[in-house]
Amino acid sequence: MIGNLVRLLCKCVLFTKYRMFACIVTFNVSHTSVLYSRYLSLRAFRPATCYIEPEFATVGDLSGGKDVDVYSASLEHNDRAILDGDKEGYVKIFCKKGTGTIIGCCIIAGRAGELINEVTLAMKHGISLDGIGRNIHCYPTTGESVMGCGLQIINSKWKLLK
Repeated sequence: MIGNLVRLLCKCVLFTKYRMFACIVTFNVSHTSVLYSRYLSLRAFRPATCYIEPEFATVGDLSGGKDVDVYSASLEHNDRAILDGDKEGYVKIFCKKGTGTIIGCCIIAGRAGELINEVTLAMKHGISLDGIGRNIHCYPTTGESVMGCGLQIINSKWKLLK
């Protein structure tokens, strides 16, 4: 599992760009005994966080490909990140092509471990990226970057109507 995370980390971010203070990989693994099939169905929704400066968090499938749409939002224009002076990072959400069905997410941000939870919850309960975009978020928060990805898919549908 850790090998997979490191491989995904190398795909999403260049190590040389960020200072590494500590790298603690956490996996939210249940210690209760469950049926193996139940475990397989839930493992796609298990987030992982690497505590570096800034944090790196992932959930789901990040392999990409031709059948995947990628929506991303940079923290450069996020008002909370600007106020905190922590503008490094981005949110990338991977969806099935032509739909808002979320299949994975990669976040680089000061509090990425906290931001990934909204996407994990949406994946687990079948909420589309449109739903995240239509949800009201507090202002100013870094979580608006996740909402920004949702607004991108909503805006792309408006372009199709024109």
